[in-house]
Amino acid sequence: MLEALIGAVYLDGGFRSASLVIRRLFQPYFDEVKLQEKNPKNALQEYSQKTWGVLPKYRLTRKTKEGFSIYVYVGKELKAKGVGKNKREAEQKAASLLLEQIEAL
Repeated sequence: MLEALIGAVYLDGGFRSASLVIRRLFQPYFDEVKLQEKNPKNALQEYSQKTWGVLPKYRLTRKTKEGFSIYVYVGKELKAKGVGKNKREAEQKAASLLLEQIEAL
């Protein structure tokens, strides 16, 4: 009967709605490790390889007195931008922002 309810939510509201219902119902039973708990660049690399079959690429777009601006791409598609005091921090922030976008889906 529960699968009928979830199926009805899916048919009415789509995958995202059904996913939200499932998460709310079963979250107490999940021992889920969030992607953000790892080093964001490593977590993004693992997720990107597993999901899309490619590694993320980081490109420096700007260097100013305040720091660095770096874009992270997956394939040819721009996914997120990070700004930091050094390249490493900017890359970590870009990866972290992309992971947040992924988790929000």
